[in-house]
Amino acid sequence: MATWNKLYYARMHDRLPREIRDMINAEFWDEDYLKGFEGSEVAMKAMGESADTHLLQPNRILCISQVVLPEYVGAEAAKENVQMWHQTAARICPMPRTWLVLSGYNLGGKLHTVICKDTFGVGLDPATALRFLNIEVDDTSLVLGHKHSAFEDAASRQNAFNLLLRIKKKFGFKLNFIIYHDCIRLKMWPEILGLLRPIVEVIEREGGHVTVESDYSGNNTDCMDETSGVRTDIEHLVRTYDPATWDQSMKQGLIDYFEEVRRL
Repeated sequence: MATWNKLYYARMHDRLPREIRDMINAEFWDEDYLKGFEGSEVAMKAMGESADTHLLQPNRILCISQVVLPEYVGAEAAKENVQMWHQTAARICPMPRTWLVLSGYNLGGKLHTVICKDTFGVGLDPATALRFLNIEVDDTSLVLGHKHSAFEDAASRQNAFNLLLRIKKKFGFKLNFIIYHDCIRLKMWPEILGLLRPIVEVIEREGGHVTVESDYSGNNTDCMDETSGVRTDIEHLVRTYDPATWDQSMKQGLIDYFEEVRRL
């Protein structure tokens, strides 16, 4: 089977231009496939993770996902199919947050894997192919010195987030941040806003799309008067963050907002 596939793709590569090959390869990535077990496996491989084979129907996955495996279709064809997966998933799926979701634990290592590491072994620099990325972290994981911080020091944190600037095709790129809070700790916000602002500025200036959301759920905490499930768009705070005016205006605006949410 692998020998036949390699021969088929080698002939297709020799006889058809890239535009036609892309049209053929795109047929593998329909919406059902992208949202199903097979699409999940491809996303996990892109993140350097292994699929739980007994949950993801391994026989079906092996039949479909061979298009991204060089041992089945050859390195060049697999590379083109991985590139097509990045493009199609970002275009077809209205909520691409089901793929390439990075959490707070070892966030620096995860960013390096997704942006810099050729996890498919096809000779592809992911920074040239990425079209969307989702980062979902607790507020405490971004703050230095906290026991749950994902970073040892400011240098390692900055180096990790600077990896986002390696993404080559920023025009149309989708970057989504969700920052989770089990308690509103406004003293942490300046550090978080200051960390995200330069990243958001560069990506948006070069035509990318960035969303930043605060997700507060007070469940299972000792905080009083909590209101669970409050999600707030805060990208405007990131864009306009100024340390000089934080205490005078921005901070009070947030206090007023959350007080109103609590009252309702």
